[in-house]
Amino acid sequence: MGIESIFDSKGNDNIRLRNIYLSGRVGDDTCTLDSDCSDAINDAECVNGTCICIRGYQHTTNHTSCYRRYIGDTTCVTHNDCTDSVPHSNCTEGTCHCLPGYNAQDQGYKCMLRKIKDETCYLDTDCNYAVPNSNCTNSTCLCNSGFNSEANLTICRLRKIGDDSCELSTDCSDAVVSSFCSGGFCACRPGFRVSVDLESCTRRKIGEVCGNDSDCNAAVQDSICRNNTCVCKTGYLSAMNGTKCQARVIGDICEKAVDCNILMQHSFCSNGECECVTGYLAENSSWCKLREIGDPCEIDTDCAAAVNNSLCESSVCKCESGRYETEDLTECLLRKINDENCVVNDDCGDAINDSNCESAVCVCNRGFYASMDLTQCIKREIGDLCVEHGDCSGAILSSRCLNNSCVCNQGYHPHDKDLHQCTANLIGDSVCFIDSECSIVIANSECSATGCVCLVGYQPTQAGTRCVLRTIGDNCTYDDDCSHAVSRSLCRDNTCVCEAGHQESALNDACIKRKVGDSTCRVNSDCSSAVKFSHCENGTCTCDIGFKVTASNTSCILRRVGDQNCVQNIDCSAAVNNSGCYDETCQCNLGYYPNNDNTTCLQNKVYDSQCFSDLDCSHVINGSHCHEDICLCLPGYYDTNDNYTCVRRRLWDGCETTRDCSAVIDNSICFDGECLCPDGYMALNGNRTCTKRIITDPCGHNFDCLAAIGDSRCSSNVCTCQLGYYSSNDGTMCSKRIIGDRCVTGTDCYHAVSDSMCVFGVCSCQPGFMSTSNATVCVKRCIGDQCASHVDCSRAIPNSVCAVDTCQCIIGFISNANGSSCSLRVIGDPCDEDQDCSAAITDGVCNAGICHCPFGFLTQDDHTCLIREFPCTYIDRTLVIVGRFIPPSWAIINDCCSR
Repeated sequence: MGIESIFDSKGNDNIRLRNIYLSGRVGDDTCTLDSDCSDAINDAECVNGTCICIRGYQHTTNHTSCYRRYIGDTTCVTHNDCTDSVPHSNCTEGTCHCLPGYNAQDQGYKCMLRKIKDETCYLDTDCNYAVPNSNCTNSTCLCNSGFNSEANLTICRLRKIGDDSCELSTDCSDAVVSSFCSGGFCACRPGFRVSVDLESCTRRKIGEVCGNDSDCNAAVQDSICRNNTCVCKTGYLSAMNGTKCQARVIGDICEKAVDCNILMQHSFCSNGECECVTGYLAENSSWCKLREIGDPCEIDTDCAAAVNNSLCESSVCKCESGRYETEDLTECLLRKINDENCVVNDDCGDAINDSNCESAVCVCNRGFYASMDLTQCIKREIGDLCVEHGDCSGAILSSRCLNNSCVCNQGYHPHDKDLHQCTANLIGDSVCFIDSECSIVIANSECSATGCVCLVGYQPTQAGTRCVLRTIGDNCTYDDDCSHAVSRSLCRDNTCVCEAGHQESALNDACIKRKVGDSTCRVNSDCSSAVKFSHCENGTCTCDIGFKVTASNTSCILRRVGDQNCVQNIDCSAAVNNSGCYDETCQCNLGYYPNNDNTTCLQNKVYDSQCFSDLDCSHVINGSHCHEDICLCLPGYYDTNDNYTCVRRRLWDGCETTRDCSAVIDNSICFDGECLCPDGYMALNGNRTCTKRIITDPCGHNFDCLAAIGDSRCSSNVCTCQLGYYSSNDGTMCSKRIIGDRCVTGTDCYHAVSDSMCVFGVCSCQPGFMSTSNATVCVKRCIGDQCASHVDCSRAIPNSVCAVDTCQCIIGFISNANGSSCSLRVIGDPCDEDQDCSAAITDGVCNAGICHCPFGFLTQDDHTCLIREFPCTYIDRTLVIVGRFIPPSWAIINDCCSR
């Protein structure tokens, strides 16, 4: 048995008197009671006759003491080995660890439930086991994006519209779809409205409440805010349950004229529906075009209001009788003589008296001729010009046409006072007046001024008793002397000869028409006079270029597409424009095709089904190709009204698919039937290009910029970076500012890095904070961090100062484990010198690196040392107090006594 000095777990010099009759080792098997062990070894007990450490404690290597297990202890076997000492811990692979969600504190003797902003985590589970919906970022527990911590930092609550403290738009949008961070508060994006419970953003519809135009048109294109209600713009109509404003078309409901005509010219509102004004016709229901001849109609004014002198007949606009439409169908012109578009006699007669329609041509009635301006038909009289007998006899009885002049018939003469009449000759005149006076005696004779003479074409016999028919080679004076006897003959050099194009028969009594192939020609007229479109070539009649001979050799007919035996291109093109000779056959040139009778090569048009290759179309129509034997405009082009042209699309041209636009306009899309630039792009190069916006480009809405440049916005109609961001040199990117970046105002910095500010044009951390290595975060300073002034430390850690460029607690204070606070020292705290203790503990001193009460003092509380009343001393190795004997079961520490 003896006396032993011990310290408690904090190093205080408290004295315990301990029975040490036992050997004082864990594992001794001679105990009966727990006190047999605990009197010798603190925190030991007797189990089955053997001294062991109580639960939660472990013996030292020499088995002489039991110490309390702590977090990090490597001697555990079961979970209870740890939890009996440190609640909320377990044993993993022989080492005591805090449970997930807990953090070791108090030198490993406590596991405290983690909170948001704890800076000791390594894995997400370290945080979300303690606070659901949290994660570990940069060794600090933070709420997940879309969540916000409560004041006590133990709950991460899903954000709602109106919540403050957001920094990024994802802080809000990850909680509420279609929301963003605006001025540090969560708000619905333009075009969306907040629900009553503030937990959702719903896209606005027509008819819903609004505050400004952007509330509406950001959700529904072509809408505005009127009287605090979203409505469609004038000319547009709500559709698709209020989610779309579509342009009004003919037949849509309306209230006033501007509802219709603001988008559709020449329309108005009638009986609550959009209609075209009189004279105009709805085209695809989307616009009103001026009526033309041939358009449908109901009443005459439908046509007459658009085309003068027109009417509605059989529900179709037509010109009035006596008039015809122009090629563009926009006018009705009064017919004239020789117009070639009549069908019935009234087409001419209603415009020109005494006229009629013959073979689709307006002509004057027989006996009448056209005035110089072709607007009248004048009745002929004796002496007027004529071509055939009917020209005269149709107006003057007993008249005929002779030498292109109207004369009275033989035996008749003109009336003395009226040249529109022929009067018969009187019988008994001394001279003949009618042919019969001669022909009764001499066949083939007639009456002339000198008496009876042979008829033209006849000549007297030598005796003068007969008139015989002339033949080729006979004498003559006039052409009629020959032609009246032998058809196709004339008088040349006082001799009857055949006309050009003819040759005499063997008996000289006929002139035979030449044929192609005859080899007796001398000049071209020998052939062309007989066979139209022929000529004399090397003494033989040959068809002109562009013509071919018929099987009978009597005609040269114009070549057609498909004719064979051509030699050169001109053989075909001289007859059929846009054709050539290919493989000895006349064919249409590339891009053309023959009409039904092969007499014309028609140019391919859009939608013609006459192509076999792309060149068949593109050779004559730029921007076209052949698709399934049909000429179509290439993607990005559209056809004109006449289908002869493919026009390259521009922005705001009509379309059906995005391919219609993007094929020729980079980065464009088709939206609501129009080629448009998508969000983030703008029109350039005469509406032929969509160019991605950059910073400083013009804009109208935030999404104009944000769709092109992340973290940008539209401010004063110009794309700029969001607060806290700056533009790259080329304006294509907004980068978040970091510590050290240039700035103008504080918002440039603290919107990017919390707890920062702008100092002399450079982003810097606020006093009490310091930048991380990547300069993206300002973290609160801790004890041991570098500093430049006292405020660098004291703003972050009360009771701290900057000493030797390092944050340190002021004298009398000590840092906690993570250096985040300075607390007043207490008895048992570590120290370096006496003033570390005395500044915090009355009469405290630093002994062996621990704050103690000095000799002769005892501990009243953690901050106070009181002087003792009975000092003690040794007498012959026996401890006495003021002459009294000290029992051997007492202990001595620092020359003071304690029971």
